[in-house]
Amino acid sequence: EDFELLFTLPNRDAQKLSIGKKNKIKCFPIGEIVRSKQRISLKTSNGTVKAVPIKGFQHFEQRAG
Repeated sequence: EDFELLFTLPNRDAQKLSIGKKNKIKCFPIGEIVRSKQRISLKTSNGTVKAVPIKGFQHFEQRAG
């Protein structure tokens, strides 16, 4: 299996991403989290804003079958 890690860090700590380069780990900034009274949305690289449905995945939920 292949896994990717998604994490957040404050803008003031963005320079710490360089530690990944030193260790041959690829790190890519993909967005910014901002305070809002609206629902969650995603702004794409071309500027389009899309609504993100609020849902999750229960990793340890018992499923039929």
